[in-house]
Amino acid sequence: MEQYITRLDCTEYFNLSRGFVLLENSINAVNGLDSPEFMRKYKLITTYEQRCLYKKDFQTEYEEYKALKEKIDSVSTKFTELQSKRLQFPVKSTERQTIDAEILEHYEQIQKDPLWQPTKKRCHDLHTKLTYIKGLISAYDKSDANT
Repeated sequence: MEQYITRLDCTEYFNLSRGFVLLENSINAVNGLDSPEFMRKYKLITTYEQRCLYKKDFQTEYEEYKALKEKIDSVSTKFTELQSKRLQFPVKSTERQTIDAEILEHYEQIQKDPLWQPTKKRCHDLHTKLTYIKGLISAYDKSDANT
């Protein structure tokens, strides 16, 4: 006997890098209101074929996500290294002031890059989308295992 789960029955919590986000299939999501495009495109999985399509989409966009995440992480790592180096010196020392100036220069350089903000946004959006798709696949796998 095949079990069907309606969209309204499916509520998943996903742990994202900046906290918990509740991805809830509400009436608005069912009607296509107030939900991202991907939530309208990717519905609850009911067949193995649908699962395979979602997995393929996930894999394709995951490669882009990894590249963007690597770029963002390298910038973050640079700031972390500079901050660690900075804290090794007394507050008003010349060395610390030099590093402060380097941090500020690096920050301003990044902010001037016209691709920086769109890159961060795309990475965040992909993270959210991929987490959502992964949740749908996991929900299908759990329900399939119980049948």
